[in-house]
Amino acid sequence: MAAEVEADPRITVHLNSAVTRTSGTPGRFPADIATESGSTVTENFGAIIQANGFVPYDANKLPELGYGKTPDVVTHLELEKLAKDANGGPIKRPSDGKEVKSVAFAQCAGQHSAKPGHLPYCSEFCCTTSIKQAMYFMNGFRKSVKTALKMNSVGTGMMKTARMSPMEMVGGHAVKDLSGFHKVLQNAKELEDARIAQHG
Repeated sequence: MAAEVEADPRITVHLNSAVTRTSGTPGRFPADIATESGSTVTENFGAIIQANGFVPYDANKLPELGYGKTPDVVTHLELEKLAKDANGGPIKRPSDGKEVKSVAFAQCAGQHSAKPGHLPYCSEFCCTTSIKQAMYFMNGFRKSVKTALKMNSVGTGMMKTARMSPMEMVGGHAVKDLSGFHKVLQNAKELEDARIAQHG
């Protein structure tokens, strides 16, 4: 991909450089770029995309959600790998390789919290990621149970505008505390047990 970017005549690549100043308005952003040689160049852009990357939160700090106790409780990165491995087919449970029939998304996990080891702020990442990943199950599994543990009424961009939780946007529903989350998990287990009893 890097070679394709560098070969594209429409793209100017500045290696070992840093954006030191931006100004302007949407559609016209002058940006000062400090280069490796010590010089500064100014480029004009119609839009700026900030992609700083991220450090995954250690889910082992959330034993109350079952991470590390059962292989079927996974992080969003682990779910992404399961979806990739499925290659467009049914996503399989890590525990036994069977098709996933119900799914719960725990959002704001370890965030908005003053507890030791938790983050006091919002990552502004999990909401939109949950929407994308919920689509995996909506598209392939119309009977899935789509649920979110919504610890706070927080959403970015379109969710703040719509005043909806991510799961409400994709046809699921939200619960606001751990007791509600545990009830959802119990309901999902009962649904799965009933399905197994009926169909084997």
